[in-house]
Amino acid sequence: MNEFEAKLDTLIERLRAGAATKEEIAEMERLLQGDAQLRKRYRSRMRMEAHLFDTFQHHQPEMRPFDPEPATRSRWRLQAKQLLALAASVVLLGMLSVALWQPNGPRSVAEIDSMSGAAWEGTLNLVKGSQLAPGVLRLKAGMATIRFASGALVALEAPAEFEIESAMRTRLSSGKALVEAPPSAHGFIMSTPHGFITDHGTRFSVSVDELRGKAECEVLEGEISLHHEGSGKVKHLLDQEASVLEAAGIRKLDLLPSTFVQRPMVPFIRLGTGGKETSVVRSNLRGELLDDRMLMVKKSYQGKSRMADRRALFSIGLREVDPSSIDRINLRLNLVPSGLGFAAYMPESVRFTVYGVIDESREDWSLSELQWEEAPGYLASQGYQLDSNETMALGTFQLSRGQQRGSITFSSEKLTEFVRNDTTGECSFIIVRETPGQQNFSLVHAFASEQHPEARGPALEVYLK
Repeated sequence: MNEFEAKLDTLIERLRAGAATKEEIAEMERLLQGDAQLRKRYRSRMRMEAHLFDTFQHHQPEMRPFDPEPATRSRWRLQAKQLLALAASVVLLGMLSVALWQPNGPRSVAEIDSMSGAAWEGTLNLVKGSQLAPGVLRLKAGMATIRFASGALVALEAPAEFEIESAMRTRLSSGKALVEAPPSAHGFIMSTPHGFITDHGTRFSVSVDELRGKAECEVLEGEISLHHEGSGKVKHLLDQEASVLEAAGIRKLDLLPSTFVQRPMVPFIRLGTGGKETSVVRSNLRGELLDDRMLMVKKSYQGKSRMADRRALFSIGLREVDPSSIDRINLRLNLVPSGLGFAAYMPESVRFTVYGVIDESREDWSLSELQWEEAPGYLASQGYQLDSNETMALGTFQLSRGQQRGSITFSSEKLTEFVRNDTTGECSFIIVRETPGQQNFSLVHAFASEQHPEARGPALEVYLK
């Protein structure tokens, strides 16, 4: 038995006897938190105490309905006191065990202070006051403010990927954050892809470009220091000063990032549909079930409701672009509410697939009268699958059940290759919903067409080499 085990046994004996002080109980907690072997010994001792208590209680004589003899009464009172003392110690040990059962588990170091239109990736159900342990958060929409136990306040603007490491250390992998650090959080650190920022009592902002990994750092009030991991260089910034923390080092900015228009360095072209967009419905009741202002998609639950299945189709001209000059492609869609069906009948996560029409002879389709059976990819023998001879899957994206508004950015290597390999100057796409509703009358999802009064229609964002 080592000195720590002996000390723990002594503390347990004092606790069992009811003589332990607050300081000794705190010391026991510290010992148990720091040593897995001590925790194991403690739980073993606790089980033994409980067993002894149970055995002792089982062998007590049954109380008689009359007063015992004086000597018997005194002996019974002594046994009762011992019983109560042992019971109290076992209960106290049990309470301490509950508090320390997972001493190495994650502990809250921050909480959600406020949110505005915030949507989180995954199944996180965060609300104001939610406690946050170390881990990664991905904010898809809106903004959220996080208050740390150190007193630091971090406001995130979507889209952002943010990691909580401790009450005094964080990491911003992408997105924009505003940090306010009071004196209690002096030394608060925010890491970025190529270095970290140390607060010296201030308000500062950080904006991380995910593509290049560079971080623009701007002091609104006070002082910060930038630390470049590659070179080890350190630069201090004061009020109204800004610099970029990037792979090459630390570069000073003459203007504050929040005050001037920043244009992308990579050549960028946005291409729309020019109005060549439509939807098809299995029943072919176009006038009753489709709306030209929206590109509608649905996969129904079963039975007769499947006649309401819908797919969206659109084409985008590429005549302004040399396919060989394309570096990468994004497909931009704007999700809008259709007003049809119920989101409550959808599962928590809804998956969509984007297809490209590879049979270029099938790109000449009618806009206003296109029938389900005439649309590219139609397979008579399959309920919802597309013909792989005419189409190819370019990738998937997912939405949460309640999401009916917002901008969707889809990208994949297959999408870029599909556009690069075009020979007609036009690329056609089909969007299907892979996730069926859980009941009839499930939600109809919709993306804005060019005729939508509030949102823009589909577009390719073409980045050139």
